[in-house]
Amino acid sequence: MLKAVTLAQLLQATAVCYNLVLPRVSGNESAIARIGEGCADSGETVVNTQENLARFRLVFVIGCMLCGIPSAAGQQPHSPTVSPDNTLKLFLKGYLSDRRFGVDKTTHFSSASVKRSDGTIEEVVVYVSGQSWCGSGGCILLVLEPRGTSYNIIGRASIVWPPIRVLQSSTNGRRDIGVWVQGGGIQPGYQAVLQFNGKRYPGNPTVPPARRLTGETAGEVLIPGAENAQTLFE
Repeated sequence: MLKAVTLAQLLQATAVCYNLVLPRVSGNESAIARIGEGCADSGETVVNTQENLARFRLVFVIGCMLCGIPSAAGQQPHSPTVSPDNTLKLFLKGYLSDRRFGVDKTTHFSSASVKRSDGTIEEVVVYVSGQSWCGSGGCILLVLEPRGTSYNIIGRASIVWPPIRVLQSSTNGRRDIGVWVQGGGIQPGYQAVLQFNGKRYPGNPTVPPARRLTGETAGEVLIPGAENAQTLFE
């Protein structure tokens, strides 16, 4: 004779059966009934009527919630997404940290993206300031190429001042970058152009292959200054 069981027994049965059986038989009423036969104490049948079958399903979901187990009746859990800003910040924290001396809490950064004609990001330009990164001739400029969830460094230039511009001209498939150079013995200041050599941008805007720009050169300002820079190490 088929017998119904208590809610406590149903919860116990669902907890035992969920991982091994239910994902393979979801939606099959006869199979769900057989789960109860296999898991109930003393060989008693868990489900004997349509009403009890509905109870079984309901209690199964409740049991999963109480046990912290994702139910097949609900949405599957998903990993939190990481925004591009957070991805960049994590990369910079790793790159600009010093294992011997720790981190420079005065570090700030400003960033802007250079996009292709289809709207995808070709590279990210980052201006880094702080006690460890600046001198009388300016601070450092990083040019990063997105690589999956991280970045590849294709340029690190020292003694740079904003404004940082992306020019309309290109070299070896990448846009030329204009930076301001002044101080450290260089007076008056001038605008220099950094051109991609196929692998990297120049590391020093004051010596070749970087060169001085003369006259008006068309371009777009990416980073006008460091006034709105973000703190890196909070």
